[in-house]
Amino acid sequence: MENSPNQYADAPVTEPDTADTPIKLRLIHPHVLISKAIARNDSKNNSAYAESNYYDNVDVRVSRTSFRLALAVMDRLFKALEQRELSISNGHDYHSRGTYACSGHHDKCPLYIEEVYRQVAHVPTAKEQADQTRFSTRIPKWDSVPTGKLTLHPGGAVDLTSQQAFDNLIQRAVDEVMKVIERARDERQKREAVQREQAERQRREDEEKKRVEAFYKSADALHRYRLTLEFIEEVRRFGRVPANQLRPGQTMEEWLEWAHARAREIHPLGF
Repeated sequence: MENSPNQYADAPVTEPDTADTPIKLRLIHPHVLISKAIARNDSKNNSAYAESNYYDNVDVRVSRTSFRLALAVMDRLFKALEQRELSISNGHDYHSRGTYACSGHHDKCPLYIEEVYRQVAHVPTAKEQADQTRFSTRIPKWDSVPTGKLTLHPGGAVDLTSQQAFDNLIQRAVDEVMKVIERARDERQKREAVQREQAERQRREDEEKKRVEAFYKSADALHRYRLTLEFIEEVRRFGRVPANQLRPGQTMEEWLEWAHARAREIHPLGF
């Protein structure tokens, strides 16, 4: 967990007043991830849009004008979620890119805030007109203009008409996050149960395969044992041992004793 919930207990996040007064959010003792996001944007972003393209950055999809407000909303949400014993993390690679509320190391819910944009007719600049004449470049018909209206995911439209309205938004967002994480936990547990069942089935199949192989091996050994006894009796009947099986000076009786000992080693059930 990035920060202790008690760290924010006395930190005001709004300026203000009565429940019916429009509020202005402030960043007081911001969450560590919020502080990093501010530092990154303040140090290297001069565009009209907030820089949120880092893999390890708070997921804000807003104009630069709305950036601080968006972070203030996310800051309040982060602290409320940490009070519910959830941790907040940012993805560090392409596959986990984004901001998440996490329960343990497994179950998580994506968090982001975005701004509503509206389309307005594009007014061509002199350079665009010159480039179109010279290079046949295309002049866009529309521009996307930020409206300053933010939407928190999960949660909904950001309402700053009163402290109560904003508190309701944060509570709704927290409740929805908890539901998403609960569903994620249920789905993970179901997947894990299926995986355990598959692993157990595979283990039983592997064990059965080993038993069958051992069974066939024993049957082959028994067959070889019986053939060996038949050969011993045939040697006894003929009264002659093949020369390549006799030790120097070995008698027939000594060979028969040796051959029976070797045969007993072959028997699958032992003697």
